[in-house]
Amino acid sequence: MNFIKKYFIQRQNKAKLRETVTDKPFPKNVAAIGILAQNLNDVEIIEEQIRNFFGNQIEIYSLFYSKLENENGISEKDFGLFGKPNDKINGFLSKNLDFILTPSLNLDPYLLYLLLHATAQFKIGFFSPENKDLLDLMLSKDEKDLKVNSQKLLEYFIKIKAAC
Repeated sequence: MNFIKKYFIQRQNKAKLRETVTDKPFPKNVAAIGILAQNLNDVEIIEEQIRNFFGNQIEIYSLFYSKLENENGISEKDFGLFGKPNDKINGFLSKNLDFILTPSLNLDPYLLYLLLHATAQFKIGFFSPENKDLLDLMLSKDEKDLKVNSQKLLEYFIKIKAAC
């Protein structure tokens, strides 16, 4: 069953990748941010960094990959047999996000589905061959420490935002 779900999700992802948008507006006021991560620990680190940069009034919506039942965890259980997302996934996709931050270098098909189908104005993360066509702003991961790397990424985002 999971093979079939994964097949249909990957098929939808490939179709979405073919759609190209060349002119994206840079978010002027940041009020809502999405986080897509491989695990809960990465989400917590990124949330802390975002609160440090933007304050506590910012709305943060986060999802991560987890086979266990978790409020913010997603897995193949959140998709129907033919890749149809459930209410939790549709709820995330319906959010009006200013940008999505993903600290993962290689997203699994379910997180990739969210990244491709989200209506966020801007998508940022770290450079990898897999991410180069998915993200609008990328930074190479210099350190092994996610906290240091995410701080640099958000600093660059703020500088570019100020220049626009």
